[in-house]
Amino acid sequence: MQEVAEVLRQERNSLEQLLYRLTALRALLIGRDEQFLSWAAAEVETARNQVREIDLLRAAQVQLLGVYGPNRTIPTLRQLASLAREPWAGILRDHHDALTNMIAEIEVVRYGSAERARQGIRRVADAQTVSRRRRGPSWSAARHHVSSPPEIRPAPAPPKLSTWTPMPFDDDLAPDDVDLSLLTTESAFQDALTASGKLQIPSLIAFLR
Repeated sequence: MQEVAEVLRQERNSLEQLLYRLTALRALLIGRDEQFLSWAAAEVETARNQVREIDLLRAAQVQLLGVYGPNRTIPTLRQLASLAREPWAGILRDHHDALTNMIAEIEVVRYGSAERARQGIRRVADAQTVSRRRRGPSWSAARHHVSSPPEIRPAPAPPKLSTWTPMPFDDDLAPDDVDLSLLTTESAFQDALTASGKLQIPSLIAFLR
């Protein structure tokens, strides 16, 4: 039981790390501080991977006990606590309560982060629409509407000089720093949304039932 209790302690610590990273990500989203969103999202993914790795280790340790639940299934943490002697029974029950509460809190925080990220994506889309309306047709579209210089054909009279002149380059019609900034911000919100996805650790959920 000592090995199982130790890996459960590690699992609690990894979930605390994940909760901390998600809370930091949510704080950036609430404060509309997009500068470090991608970094925060990457840290959430790192913490999530650590949770999965330790969960595999916990499952292996439980199997090594050689204890089974009904129909020779993998025992739940409650079943292990009921079979263990003190002080291990109390320690396992404490781990069960702490892990259950932590997963519930993680779900609340990550759901809130996902909603904030979606709001940010919608704000960027609105800003892009406003930017396009202010600039009018894009430089590329405007360029394609420029007619070619008229062909000069021989004529008895001296040909007229062409009135065609190259279109001046207009910064307002070309992609600008605002567009690039909006694309960068949208990418950061997408990273945050991905990082706020559902916590996929079904084996741990089943273990805590």
